[in-house]
Amino acid sequence: GADPFQIRGLSTVGSTVNIGGYGVSTTSRSPLFVVDGVPYEDIELINPNDVPDVNVLKDATAPSIWGARAANGVVVITTKAGKKGASKLKIDYNSFVRIQSRPELDYFPVMDSKTYIREAREIFDANIVPWATINGGTSPIVAPHEQALYDLSRGLLTQPQVDAKLDSMGQISNIKQISELFYRNNIVTNHSLAASGGTDKYSFYGSFNYTGNKNIGNRPNNSTDTYKLNIRQDFRFNPNINLYLVTDITNTVGRNKPYPTFDSKFNPYQLFQDETGNNLDLSWR
Repeated sequence: GADPFQIRGLSTVGSTVNIGGYGVSTTSRSPLFVVDGVPYEDIELINPNDVPDVNVLKDATAPSIWGARAANGVVVITTKAGKKGASKLKIDYNSFVRIQSRPELDYFPVMDSKTYIREAREIFDANIVPWATINGGTSPIVAPHEQALYDLSRGLLTQPQVDAKLDSMGQISNIKQISELFYRNNIVTNHSLAASGGTDKYSFYGSFNYTGNKNIGNRPNNSTDTYKLNIRQDFRFNPNINLYLVTDITNTVGRNKPYPTFDSKFNPYQLFQDETGNNLDLSWR
């Protein structure tokens, strides 16, 4: 699989073996992440606003400290701490909003309805796939343009009637409805509130972070809300004995509604709603 992190100068080459047709990685290609001296598996749990310093170790000393896991390099992350002897409480707040617009479907290289209908008429042959062989001839599941062509071959419609039906389909495009019904702008909002303070013997740093990711993948009703709480406490008993305690809590609430993938199963003329906003019958699919 692809590396979740690409850092220049660190090894990103791992060996793979083929098992059942799948390439399976036999070695980790990611560097070791160390947060405040402790190896960390998932750094996505860390609030970026809590990180004042990041160092990348690529020399031979890294494996000597952290062992074989550091063979691909080490990323050392230091989080914020309360300042010793800070007499006043310090409060910081920051936020941002990021918007990724929905895709411009008009620029996608897909066949329009007029071309699609023309090509479908050229390749249609009721002798190759007879009507009786389709779904046993009862309630056949065929596309509307195929239904019209089969009706012509069965003598149920005249050529002018079929031409009128197909010409009408060729004038329809579902691009606008796909964009409006199944795509949204992706909006990410982030709010972070931090407080710190301390004395000569004790200091603390705490932060609360909220990240809302709405319309993930530009799909509606696909979102997450992530809450992160981080508290670091430093105790100084004497010049030789120091202790720090870090508490991290992360909770993510997700909502996901499945939506169709618009591939060859969708005809470019097939609308999803009528002019009044009512859903159309797509049971033929």
